[in-house]
Amino acid sequence: MKDVEISNEFTTEQWINIIDKLYDAGVSAVSFSGGEPLILKDFIKIANHATNLGLSTSVASNGAIIDKEYAKKLYDSGIKYVEISILSSNEAKNDLYRKKGSFQKSIDAVKNCKDAGLCVALSITMTNLVKDEVEEFLKLGKSLRCDVCTFFNYIPMSNDEDPLSLSNAEKEKILKEIIIKKEKYEKDFKEIVVVQAPEISKLYCNMHGSDCELKQIGFTKFTKSEYLLDYVGGCFAGRFILAITTSGDILPCPFFRVKLGNILTDNFLDVWVHNKTLGLLRDRNNWKGKCGVCEYKIQCGGCRARPYIQSGDLLGSDPSCLA
Repeated sequence: MKDVEISNEFTTEQWINIIDKLYDAGVSAVSFSGGEPLILKDFIKIANHATNLGLSTSVASNGAIIDKEYAKKLYDSGIKYVEISILSSNEAKNDLYRKKGSFQKSIDAVKNCKDAGLCVALSITMTNLVKDEVEEFLKLGKSLRCDVCTFFNYIPMSNDEDPLSLSNAEKEKILKEIIIKKEKYEKDFKEIVVVQAPEISKLYCNMHGSDCELKQIGFTKFTKSEYLLDYVGGCFAGRFILAITTSGDILPCPFFRVKLGNILTDNFLDVWVHNKTLGLLRDRNNWKGKCGVCEYKIQCGGCRARPYIQSGDLLGSDPSCLA
């Protein structure tokens, strides 16, 4: 096989080829995130290629370069969903940790995308900086006419002490507040979404009774008895999604740094179907510790990236378990 030069910056032709490979493998949706994906040269051309193939295409951005003109380009490319992230709902706090003026640029980006006809999500990551901002964030999203408000669970990428990390008790308090505030604000949005926190389903069941609906990403509604629950519930890594890095490495999810292959050298469908690591992740009978015996193994099962980051065991107990 001819050697393939792998660079940390793909050419536009390589990106087009990657999109074609994903389409040929039967992928139905692609999401561009980062870093900041919009600094990618010819991003609009690449996104347009994906949408022309019929792929559901979305982008997650900090909004820094999305003026009215660029928002229209995003819409015209066929992208219909844009997620704009902020570090904090408080402008001063946001700009203290990001670049001065970044908060207003993100807010302007939301407005520009809404005016262009895009479906817009406002997102925030649940860190120690924003642990008291649940309602403030929802109020901000409502004032901007956002379609979706997204809360991301923070996943530290090492075992080192991290000032952004929440204790398990702090995280549980936030997730419970989201569940409660959702009932107040759900009429104002198409969705209120919690991502990277499968444990919210356990909390919801504890708060609403054992026969409650599954409440996880997007607070998806499936009763426990439905056969789809086994597929929908729990961590999505390697089951619903795969991630591709800027060097082409294929990962179970963006936070799960286990290389499964490389999109430039390996057959994507073959990786999806036959990779042994993915096979281990998909069989919950392989899980160990508390996650392996937990009554919420199907609805939750824990994040698979967190035990791997902490101990190197992708089948181990989630160290941020709320049980």
